Amino acid sequence: MDSLKNAMHGVDYLFHAAALKQVPSCESFPLEAVKTNVLGTENVLTASIAYGVKKCICLSTDKSTYLINAMGISKAMMGRLS
Repeated sequence: MDSLKNAMHGVDYLFHAAALKQVPSCESFPLEAVKTNVLGTENVLTASIAYGVKKCICLSTDKSTYLINAMGISKAMMGRLS
């Protein structure tokens, strides 16, 4: 979370769109999908609160409503955090 401190200095509104979103990559490396999409989002949200960001908007994907693969599930889990 410390690495996010400088990036959030003076930020009022944050748009979080970073994610592992390629289905083949997520299927081959599901743990990486969870680390990036779920834990990465948790880090951004925690840092946003800690550093006083007024509003954090997390973007996801339509795949998070059709949970048939690791990418969709990890994106749905990301959405549950926000």
